[in-house]
Amino acid sequence: VFDPQTRARIQGRPRVLISGGVSTHESLKVPTYCFQNNTILCRSLTHTSHKVQPCDVGLFGPLKTACRE
Repeated sequence: VFDPQTRARIQGRPRVLISGGVSTHESLKVPTYCFQNNTILCRSLTHTSHKVQPCDVGLFGPLKTACRE
């Protein structure tokens, strides 16, 4: 899902993939993919999603809008 939705918009720039800290969400394929595709992998700490929830509106909402334009 991540690659097809972001590849056309990057224009050679690195991408950032934010992943939950749950190990079941990630295998060795994910960091390998990120390394091979100029993608920065950021993993949140386990059990911290409630702390960053306000970022969905205040930070990532405007960022998402800007990326669509």
